[in-house]
Amino acid sequence: MPIVFAILLPLFILGSNHFFGIEARSLPKGECDNPKPNTDLTHCRFSRTKLRGINLTGVSLKNMELSRISLRKTNLQKANLEGAQLKRADLREAILKSANLNDSMLDGANLEGAQLQKASLQRSSFLASSLKNANLSESHLYQAYLYGADLRYANISKSDLREANLSEASLKGTVLRSANLSKTIFDRTDLEQAHLEGANFKSNLFKLVNVEGANFHQAKGIPGWIIQGLDEKGFHSTLRLENAIRQGFRKLNGVDLSGADLNDLDLSRGSFVDANLEYADLEGSNLKGANLKGANLKGANLKGANLKGANLKGANLYYTNLNDTQGISTSLKEEFIQ
Repeated sequence: MPIVFAILLPLFILGSNHFFGIEARSLPKGECDNPKPNTDLTHCRFSRTKLRGINLTGVSLKNMELSRISLRKTNLQKANLEGAQLKRADLREAILKSANLNDSMLDGANLEGAQLQKASLQRSSFLASSLKNANLSESHLYQAYLYGADLRYANISKSDLREANLSEASLKGTVLRSANLSKTIFDRTDLEQAHLEGANFKSNLFKLVNVEGANFHQAKGIPGWIIQGLDEKGFHSTLRLENAIRQGFRKLNGVDLSGADLNDLDLSRGSFVDANLEYADLEGSNLKGANLKGANLKGANLKGANLKGANLKGANLYYTNLNDTQGISTSLKEEFIQ
């Protein structure tokens, strides 16, 4: 046993170092004035510096302050940028394939056209950042914060976006084929014409999301209201969803139905929690017992509608047409009729 232990101990230490992110072989100290690939540059000061178009493959910039740095078209493949502060950095067309950007701060950064294939971006923040046309295929974005980010026409296929926050992000035309979107937050997210074929949406949050023209073919775990709006090829249309509502579909929590034509329909006991019905035409519709908690009914036409027993707690009724509406108290009408 002692002999076996003596043989295996060095291997265990080496494996442990790799597992916990400790480099088995430390990088040589690099030159700050003339940075080279595969060197340790953590002792340098590069904030607001221009390092455009140079080869920095495999360098270590871990935990560095790099705000407003210019790294446009710079090759940072396999670089270690874990915990780096890259606020408002210029990373347009940068090569970051297989780079480590875990826990980094990229708020307001410009990564348009950047190559981030197989990069690790776990728990990183991209608040209001631009990733338009970037390639993030097979990347790791677990718990990434992408609030308000511009991801239009980016490629994020086969990536891990579990528990990521995509609230108010723009993903028009974005490719998310076979992506893992389990428990991902989609709150007021634009997914118009996005490619979501084979994606996994298990247990995620969909609220006021624009999915017009998006393709959900063979996607898993998508909400019922999205399914109701799909054609045989998996493309979503608001018109198809409206037709489903006319035919009796009632589970519409968090759905964006602004401007929808829903007049003279039986919507009794329907669920519209946090739905957006701004300027929707609901004239003469039966909403008896409907749950409209937190719904946005601003400017909607509810003339002659039946709202007896409806839950309007927290609903926005400003500029709503409540003329001849049943089930609404006189005081409530006087409060909101403009």
